[in-house]
Amino acid sequence: MAHLPKDKKKTPIFAILFFIALVVGALFLWFSRSGDEDNILSNTNKPPASTQTQAPQTPSQTPAVKTPIPDEFELDVAFTAQAPTGNWDELHNEACEEASVIMTWAYFNDTTSLPPQLVEREITKLTEFQQTNYGYYLSITTPETARMAEEVYGLETEIEAYDEETIKRALMENKLVIVPAQGQYLGNPNFTAPGPLYHMLVVIGWDEQGFITNDPGTRNGANYNYSYDTLESATGNYSHATKLVDIGDKEIIIVSK
Repeated sequence: MAHLPKDKKKTPIFAILFFIALVVGALFLWFSRSGDEDNILSNTNKPPASTQTQAPQTPSQTPAVKTPIPDEFELDVAFTAQAPTGNWDELHNEACEEASVIMTWAYFNDTTSLPPQLVEREITKLTEFQQTNYGYYLSITTPETARMAEEVYGLETEIEAYDEETIKRALMENKLVIVPAQGQYLGNPNFTAPGPLYHMLVVIGWDEQGFITNDPGTRNGANYNYSYDTLESATGNYSHATKLVDIGDKEIIIVSK
């Protein structure tokens, strides 16, 4: 029997192995590309990462520390009585609102004195304003007084509930405070007895005894001291309906420029 050469016997084996290697390589290449495509498709479907930056956290604000209230404080405010010439007729007996507003006007206009002639002129101006705008002029309420100060003199006003600290801090801010009151409850010995039913005055400071006021109801009213309890108890708003003072309606007028 004839024998084939050794090389011819080995050729088919190498061919088979080479063919298998080609198949394996092709499969490997196909699976690799398929995986890459899956990754590409997967990345394409993903939403873009957010570029919005988170707002920085603001530190919590600490409450402002209030300025301590001193034991004594007083503003230099020119004084006038509501009857500057001593003529206590019907008009001047009821001119405490006008006189109080005039004193605030003088302070915010750097007027250091109020001669009687000047005060009389201003009282006339204010009563004419009341008659024109309200239809009366002898007694006006807290809001009507505030409006008069604003429209005649261009002052700024705030109506606030009576409060000792509120009054003091207003004065410390270079503001003045007009207080309406039941005048007979003030117990001022300089008033003609029994005292005015309805009254207004200007608070200009305080000390350990109480509030310091410019009280136009008497010629001795400059820098007049009322105890804290007395002034608070007497504070009240005038009522046109009853012609009385409602001491349950305790409001003040804070005046500034």
